[in-house]
Amino acid sequence: MLKSKVLRFSLSVFLFLALSAHGVANSVQLVLHERVDVTNSLIRLGDVVAQIEGRLEPKQLSALKTLKLKPAPLPGRAGIEITARSLGIYLRVGRSVLKEVGLTPDQVKINPEAKVTVHRKSSSVTADQLKQFVIHQVTQTLTERFPAEYQVEVNRPIRSTEFPFGKVAFSLKPIPAGLLAGSLYTYVDILVDGQKRKTVAVPLTIEMKAHIITATHNIKRHQLISESVLAQQERTITDLRRIPLKLSELLGRRAKSRILKDSILAGDVVESMPKILNGNAILITVQINGVSVRTTGKALADGRVGDKIKVVNQASRKTVIGTVTEDGEIAVNPQR
Repeated sequence: MLKSKVLRFSLSVFLFLALSAHGVANSVQLVLHERVDVTNSLIRLGDVVAQIEGRLEPKQLSALKTLKLKPAPLPGRAGIEITARSLGIYLRVGRSVLKEVGLTPDQVKINPEAKVTVHRKSSSVTADQLKQFVIHQVTQTLTERFPAEYQVEVNRPIRSTEFPFGKVAFSLKPIPAGLLAGSLYTYVDILVDGQKRKTVAVPLTIEMKAHIITATHNIKRHQLISESVLAQQERTITDLRRIPLKLSELLGRRAKSRILKDSILAGDVVESMPKILNGNAILITVQINGVSVRTTGKALADGRVGDKIKVVNQASRKTVIGTVTEDGEIAVNPQR
C-alpha cells in the first residue's frame, strides 16, 4: 500500500453508550487516507479510514469498520474517488450498522473537502509469461512422448490480462494424444490462489526433427515387415499425429493395411502375426464326453491365441468353430 498523506476531517458523532450510567454522548473523529489500495471486491469503511478517535468500545469500533461503501474498481482499471458527500450517502444506506454502535446518520458530520481515492490491487499475467509457459510445457510433453528436436511457436498474439490480487499459477490442459507435429490450439487455465479465473486458447505450430523409419517400397496388406522394406532417416516433420515406431516394434510383424513408399511407420500400421493364417492346415482337437479326438482341418480365418475362428473338418467336411491354442491348434468343445 502506498504510503500517503492523510486528510483529517471531523465526523461529529453522538454515541450513547450502554456502559454510561448518565448516557453521555461521545465525539468520534475519523482520519481518512488520501489514497488506498484494496484487495477485495467490496470497499468498506475500514479500508478508507486511517484512524478513528473517540470513546468507542473495541466491538463498536470493529462493527463500524465493516460498514459497506461500494464495489471496488475491477483489477487493472482506474481508481475511484469517494467524496465527503458520497460517504454521507453510504453512511445513511448503512444505518443498520450505525445502529449497532449506537449511531444515527444525522449524528455524522463530514468535512465537505474530504475525499479518498481507492485503487484495486491486481496480479498481471503478461503475454510473454503465457507464451513461455506454453512453449516449455508442450516441448516437455512432446519429448516425453518421443525424443526429438521440437520447434514450438505461438502463431498469434496473446493479450496481457489483469486478475484479482493473489498467487497466480498456470495449468496446461492435455494436448491430443499421439500428436507430435502440426497446428493446434492449446488451452491454459489461469488460477489465482488456486481458483480458476480464466481459460486462454493459445494457437501453436509445432515442427519436429527426428530419426524415423520409413517404407522404401509400397508394402501390401498383411505383408511381413523385414529390414529390406525399411529405411531410417532424419526428417523435419510439420504434421505427425501418431508416435513413430522403432525397428524392434516392426520386424516380424505384418502390415495391417497397405503402406505407401516413403510413409512414416507410426501408430498402429502393423500388427502381430497370427498364430494361424487363413487357409493353413491345422490340427483339430474335439472333446467328447471327456475323450479327445484329433483330426485335421483347414483354417477359414486368421487367428491369434484365444481367438475363436471357423475351421473345416477335413474328415467330415463340416465347418465348426474352435479356439486357437498356444500350440497353434484348434480346440473344439461341441455343445450337448
